[in-house]
Amino acid sequence: MSVNKRDEGSKAWSGEPVGWVLLAALFVLVIFCWVSIQAFTFNGLSSPLFLALAAILLFTVIILKAQVGRRSLILYLLWAGWVVFVDAISGDFLPAFARDAHWLIFPLLIKSISELVKLQPMTPRIFRLSAAFSVVLILVNYLQSANGVVDWSHPPLFGNIRHFGMTMGFFVVILNGRGDADKYEKIFIGISRVIGLAMLLWSGSRAPVLGWVAAGAISIRLRTNAEVPVLLVTELLAATALALLFDPGDSGSVGLLSMFMRSAHSSSLDELSAGRGALWSNTIKALLEHERWITGAGGNGFIRLGLSEIGPIFHPHNIFLQLLTDWGVVGLILFSVFILGSGLIRTSYSPHAPWALAMIGFVLVSGQFDASTYHLEHLVYFSIPLGMMLANGKQDPTPVNIKWLAVMGIAAFLLLHVYLIDYRINWEHPETRADKAWP
Repeated sequence: MSVNKRDEGSKAWSGEPVGWVLLAALFVLVIFCWVSIQAFTFNGLSSPLFLALAAILLFTVIILKAQVGRRSLILYLLWAGWVVFVDAISGDFLPAFARDAHWLIFPLLIKSISELVKLQPMTPRIFRLSAAFSVVLILVNYLQSANGVVDWSHPPLFGNIRHFGMTMGFFVVILNGRGDADKYEKIFIGISRVIGLAMLLWSGSRAPVLGWVAAGAISIRLRTNAEVPVLLVTELLAATALALLFDPGDSGSVGLLSMFMRSAHSSSLDELSAGRGALWSNTIKALLEHERWITGAGGNGFIRLGLSEIGPIFHPHNIFLQLLTDWGVVGLILFSVFILGSGLIRTSYSPHAPWALAMIGFVLVSGQFDASTYHLEHLVYFSIPLGMMLANGKQDPTPVNIKWLAVMGIAAFLLLHVYLIDYRINWEHPETRADKAWP
């Protein structure tokens, strides 16, 4: 997308009310991402968050002049066409397509963020502030509800301690970004970063901790500022002290000490990975048994593959296996070609590059062991670094105006999710239901 320049170009636009409305919407969206988890019944489609996201994108597309490269559009349509085909043969077309709408709208969100980064210098700053306020609000909620929590494995707001850990991990990495900020804002962000890191360590979630380590390594490698590693170590020591101070102690799955004890006492790689090895093996086995490794099983395909009946962990908990269960090998290839060939990651260096690459590293590392991109809110978080990187990328020489195509697509997705607002994901094995049985 691009915007017609006015008298002062982007500087003029950044001072207009519409620019601040979009920034305010993004600020609220980041907070609504985690608020919506508990505020609304989980239906497998994240309908409330999707409706909010789609409404913001619809507003964005209407007021901006939406343009993409011709090659990008062709690659997108090829991938989207395959997704529609796979969902159509899944046996649950509308719910499957509504679930895949999360991914189909993902590139448009990345493109929108890239335009805001180019046109409004405050955009990265707003993302940091939204993460900081989120950390503080979550902390206040936990302090207020601590006495009523029976099992911290199922904490308030998130329902699952690993889900909580993934969110804290990403917020900490967002807060690692350096940029324009006044004195008190820097203090507020710094305190929020330490609190967020303390809550991440306190959760005992190993996958986001690994992601945070990877993000820190990327930041140190790409930054020449000598204070970065010193600051990371100082904040780590402070966060560790806080995590140990409030360590549950009697929980088998929560707490910094529990994280190390579970790792040290593991007798096999599968136990060390909290059953991920068996889960990945079962996923591949199900794809082969149902002969769905080529086409996948459509959106939320793991349900149709029967993975929901295998223990308490039902989702593949791996980015690539997730996409294989939904779209198969063909869909994964088409999606990869679209991402690589459309320029979504074709960038040149910018001041935001170390920060953005650290966030990307966090998602890719933690996403190998957890269900990060399965949750719509984490796709929203993931779009932030991709949008910032794209903002500094090369412009496509053959732009195509997709404004009304995007408007119609978003409107269709909105109507679909409204229609399925009462839908509830069915955890039963498909072969136990005559109406959904597969051959």
